[in-house]
Amino acid sequence: MLAAFLTDRRDEILERWTSVAQQRLSLSREQRPALIEALPQILENLRAGLNSAPAGPAREPEQPAAYVDDAAALALEFSMVGEVVVELLAEHELQPCTMELRDLWRLLGQCTADAIATCMDHRDELFRVQTARQHAYTAHELRDPLNAASIFLELIRHSTEPGSETATFAGQLAAAHSDLQRRIDNSQVRAQLAESPRYRVTALTDLVKLGVANLGPIAADRGIEVVQEVDESGTVAVDKPLIGSALNNLLANALKFSRPGGRVLVRARQAADNVVFEVSDSCGGMPADLPDKLHREPSRDEVGRAGLGLAIVRQAVAAHGGRVSVRDVPGLGCCFTIELPRRRDMAAAS
Repeated sequence: MLAAFLTDRRDEILERWTSVAQQRLSLSREQRPALIEALPQILENLRAGLNSAPAGPAREPEQPAAYVDDAAALALEFSMVGEVVVELLAEHELQPCTMELRDLWRLLGQCTADAIATCMDHRDELFRVQTARQHAYTAHELRDPLNAASIFLELIRHSTEPGSETATFAGQLAAAHSDLQRRIDNSQVRAQLAESPRYRVTALTDLVKLGVANLGPIAADRGIEVVQEVDESGTVAVDKPLIGSALNNLLANALKFSRPGGRVLVRARQAADNVVFEVSDSCGGMPADLPDKLHREPSRDEVGRAGLGLAIVRQAVAAHGGRVSVRDVPGLGCCFTIELPRRRDMAAAS
C-alpha cells in the first residue's frame, strides 16, 4: 500500500514537502530547497525499495551541490520527506502496516547516510584542491626571491678562489638552494596532481633538460659526472612540468646517494608504443627496501627525504598511465625506469 501511495500522491507529496521546507528553512518565495530537484527520483527509489524490501533503492539520485558544505541541512530536508508522507497518510485516513513503515524509515535512513557520505567526499575533495592551489600559489611567490638568490650565489662562486673556504661554503649553500628549489617544485607538482594532466607533445631532450635543471651545483659539489644519452628526435605527449619533476626527483636522489666522484646516467629513448627514461646512479647497490618505498606513500619520517620524491615520481607517472620500476645494477648501483605510453600523441596533437 505504501509504495502505491508514493506513486499516486507523488505530486501532492512534492507540493507539501516544498511548502514545509520553505517554512522550516525560512526561504523566500523565490528560493527553492536545493533537494527539490532530486526529490522525484528519491520518491521513485523509495517506491522501488518498498516493492523489493529489504533491498535498498535501485538508483541513488545526484546530490545537490548546494549541500557540499551543509550536511546538517541535507539531513533535515530528508527527514521532512518522512514527516510529509506520514502527515498525508493520516489526512487520507490510511494506515500502512508496521513492516511498511519500518522499511520506509530504513530506506530514508540509507538515502540520508549515502547523501551525507557523498557530501563529505565532495567537501574533502574541494578542501584538497583548495589546499593544493594555495601551496602552488605560495611556491610561485617564493620563486622570484629564489631566482635572485641563485644569481648572487653564482656571482659569489665565480668571484672566489677555487678550493678556498668561501668557495666551499658557497658550494654547500648552492646545493641547499637546489634542494629547496626542488621541494618548492614538488609543492607545485602536488597541486597539479589534483587536476588532470595537460598533455603537450614535448621533445625528450626538453624533458631531460628540465629534469637536470638546478642540479648542477649538487653534482659539482660532490664531483659527480652527469651523462645524458637522449634520442634527439624522440617526442612524447605529456604534462611537461609533471614528468620534468619526476625526472628531477630521480636525478636528485641519484646525486644524493651516489658515491663522491661517481657518475649518474640519464637515458631517454623512443620505441614504437612507449617512451622509456632511465636514471642510473653509482650508489654501490640497491637497498632491500627501495622497491617497497617506490610503491607506497612515504611515512612521516621519510617526508623531506627520498620517500616524498619517490611518491611524486610514482603519482606523476601514474597520472600519465605509465609505470615506474627500479632494478639493481650489480657492482654499480640502482637504475630507475619510467615507461610512458605514446598512444596519447595523436590525441594531443589534434
